[in-house]
Amino acid sequence: MRKIGKIFMVLLVLMAAQLSGCLALTSLISDAAGNDPVSWYTSAWSDYIWKSGFDIRTNPESPRVVTLERTLKAIEADHTYKPAIKFLPFYVSEVERHMNLEIGMEKTRAAMTVKDRQNLYVHDGTIVWYETMVAFEKELEKANAKLKEWGIKNVKTGEDLVLALSNSAVEELAAAKDRCAESHYKQAMKNEDKLLRKTRFRAIVDYVKTLDFVPGYKDSVDRLAAVKKSTMVNVYYVGCADMHPNLDIPKDDLAAAIGVAAPDYVQVLSDADIDRLKQEKGVAGEWDRNTIDGCVEMARALDIHTLAYLDSLKGNYDAPSVKTETVSLEHWQYYSASSKKWVDCSKDAAMTHKNLLMAVANKMSEGTARDLAVKAAQESVQMVGTGRLTYSRKSTAVRVNGKFRYIQVADTKNGKVKMRKKRFQHVVSDDYVWGVVSGDDYALRFLDPKRKNSVGKTPDGPVMSEGELWAAAASSYGETFGERYIRRLKLSFI
Repeated sequence: MRKIGKIFMVLLVLMAAQLSGCLALTSLISDAAGNDPVSWYTSAWSDYIWKSGFDIRTNPESPRVVTLERTLKAIEADHTYKPAIKFLPFYVSEVERHMNLEIGMEKTRAAMTVKDRQNLYVHDGTIVWYETMVAFEKELEKANAKLKEWGIKNVKTGEDLVLALSNSAVEELAAAKDRCAESHYKQAMKNEDKLLRKTRFRAIVDYVKTLDFVPGYKDSVDRLAAVKKSTMVNVYYVGCADMHPNLDIPKDDLAAAIGVAAPDYVQVLSDADIDRLKQEKGVAGEWDRNTIDGCVEMARALDIHTLAYLDSLKGNYDAPSVKTETVSLEHWQYYSASSKKWVDCSKDAAMTHKNLLMAVANKMSEGTARDLAVKAAQESVQMVGTGRLTYSRKSTAVRVNGKFRYIQVADTKNGKVKMRKKRFQHVVSDDYVWGVVSGDDYALRFLDPKRKNSVGKTPDGPVMSEGELWAAAASSYGETFGERYIRRLKLSFI
């Protein structure tokens, strides 16, 4: 065991010399090591920083708060611990540098996705990075409060150590949102008065995005209200030709479901609204609302833009059935050079540990040191036990399969009716799971939470009855139909 520990010590020291992806970080490590490099690597904090050092340069979102917290804990434990104190300013600059690079790359990617590389919205994708910078800046404010409380000084200047980004992240985010809002606002103004309804719909989208970025931007609120009014779409739900008896609900309920999903520039008309429009427009006569031709004639007379029509609505019941599977998990350990002991972990964590050490060893020149490093990597992990879960699931469901048609009345030229068709599915299900465990209990820690919660349950748990499933499906499929219909309607305009 001691031999393996010594080999790891040598291997970790060689990592600094052979795999440094950043000269500044390598310099920090060398300075911290001083005359006793082993002391650097036997510190729990420094061991973490080395392993995560490459990550903070390539992807700062995930490790950034953890790295900051661990570094502060190291300083809290020892207020004179210079390696951690020197690391903090470097780390902040690295995170900021990476985020600025990502912002530039996001603009480049956006500019290259459209014809002639002229994308009006190149700033939209940068917002998430500016928001990340704001969140990171808030973490730095918390860190500065702790550093001030502990009296931590900057190693180079001797003044109070204050962590900060080059520019205020809040101001940078506000400026970026202004740029995004302006680009959408200008494009919306170009499209709001166009003759084509499809083009005016694009203006609505741009005004909405403008206000998402900057609420109350210029006169966007008034312009949006005006273009919505001029672009208002009237929709009439005709009915369903072939409906499953267990799913039969009032026509007005389905029309209401479309209305719930519809944005405020789409108005869903009921039969009462049709009668009201006839009176307002002074239109006499009746139409056969049970036929498509009759509804098209009515739509033309009453200025109805779109007709929605459920062609069929079928349903299938899946009786309760049980499926069983066996999940095997392995209990592994890896050898920690810093704590000089074996640490319990999952197989994935053990393989990651081993692969990291093997990658380091493979970079070394051939010879005794390389052979020792390879052997150390291979012996750095071990499987110590296995566990097994027999996992059973009893499930049942009702599956609603619908097909709807919609007619853009503007397309019905020369008496020809053009229908667009789309299918949708709505599923209401219920299940009950239970599990039986055996073997190494520690291995079962790595189960996903849902399966872990199944352990210990009895196999006679209840599920919804057929009647309950049909009732639930009848009361909820309208939401899916309305959402899918409105989605297709938007795509037909935008």
